[in-house]
Amino acid sequence: MPHSREDRLHLGVIGARGIGALQGGIERYCSEFYRHLPADRFKITIFVRRPSKGLEDCKNINLVRIPILKSSSLETPLYSMMAVLAAYAMGVKVIHVHGLSSCLPLPLARLLGLRIIVRHMGAEYDRVKWNFLARRLLKLGEYFCARYAESVVCLNSDIADRFAAATGRRDSVVIPNGVSLPSDEAAEKLPANLAISPDSYALAVGRFVPEKNFHQLISAFLTARLPSSAKLVLAGEPDYPGPYARLIESLCQGHEDRILRAGVVCGDELVALYRHTRLFILPSSHEGMSFSLLEAGISGARLVVSDIPSNKEVCQNFGRLFPVDSEDGLRDALEQEWGRPRSQREVDAQIAEFRRRFDWRQVASATGPLLAGPSRVLKQSEVELVQPEFPQSADAKEPAKEGV
Repeated sequence: MPHSREDRLHLGVIGARGIGALQGGIERYCSEFYRHLPADRFKITIFVRRPSKGLEDCKNINLVRIPILKSSSLETPLYSMMAVLAAYAMGVKVIHVHGLSSCLPLPLARLLGLRIIVRHMGAEYDRVKWNFLARRLLKLGEYFCARYAESVVCLNSDIADRFAAATGRRDSVVIPNGVSLPSDEAAEKLPANLAISPDSYALAVGRFVPEKNFHQLISAFLTARLPSSAKLVLAGEPDYPGPYARLIESLCQGHEDRILRAGVVCGDELVALYRHTRLFILPSSHEGMSFSLLEAGISGARLVVSDIPSNKEVCQNFGRLFPVDSEDGLRDALEQEWGRPRSQREVDAQIAEFRRRFDWRQVASATGPLLAGPSRVLKQSEVELVQPEFPQSADAKEPAKEGV
């Protein structure tokens, strides 16, 4: 029996800067996942920070912008607090919260009677860019996640194990990200402004932040024994101006003929870059589950990735792993994989495996019941929570870095 519009569950989404042509894992997730929830059962409001176009083909999904000054300092916690209040005022019943930095207002959300489902994307406090205060707040967010969330969804088993060890909560559910198979037509045209041809370039996609290790990639690429015509395409840009953005710019200076900075690339042009690259490279020291890795994998690209747990879990049967933070290991992998013969049978098998393991419909069928399920108040007796272990005060002597 079809549900009436009044019967639909009003779901609020907190954590995305925006949707559409924006870089970032949460933004990619929100642009795709909510399309797969039944429109007759869910009314969805996504609270965003940046001006964004709505999902015009999804009439049950609306965007509400929370006006927050763009800053690297405390932007996400302030936005999240305002989003919780806005959700309550709009009659939202359940909030789907993305990331630990959006978990700080969870006590307020519980006080207001909202059901809380958290998508845990990894120990964000381990990222190099955060300063002492930011790490403390992220640790506190993880504790609030464990204490107040009705359900916690982790992207992979390593995140679930670390969450259990850090908080004592062991009932999290592992549900990976999804990815869609691009059409052949979408992969036809490479970006004209880059002046590249198929199979002549290596590709890296992501924000310019320290944990992506693009500085190591640039150095390894420029010193690797590769054809003189080989190019490296960097598809991404920094979120904020700062020391790391300046480092990337200085490393590229004088090598503009080989290091091509494409900026943020989306849509068919990004699909074409994945489909026609010689190598896709992900040298990160920290990932939850990289959308760019999933997109490259399902496009059939040859994968060269660091051996962190999240990458290993994605690349179970395909891809070349190298030791994380090892420029020499990355250089060796570039040299060996650039010239390694690869059959169409291997490409087809990789695409088939990524389609099977990372299907958005499976992600929606696993997550949907958690969002729609009956409210269950988490009692203290159900889980023995561990108090958050904040970084030692010695960390406060580190040079100032970005805030949350």
